[in-house]
Amino acid sequence: MDSPDETRTGLRLAACPFCHTDSSVSHATLESAGEGWQCRRCGQRWDARRLATVGAYGAWASSHERAVLVP
Repeated sequence: MDSPDETRTGLRLAACPFCHTDSSVSHATLESAGEGWQCRRCGQRWDARRLATVGAYGAWASSHERAVLVP
């Protein structure tokens, strides 16, 4: 869920999918600049492409799990 500050400014900061630590980089900056950032908590490196891949896999896994569990 977006925080009030994010909703007001339209800025969504990228967060590390592993440890959920917010970065200081917005999604818009990642996509336009093509650069990434290194999570200060777990050390993973992230860019727009890698975040999109993790998000797509999460959506697939969620729908796949539902399909397997529901006869």
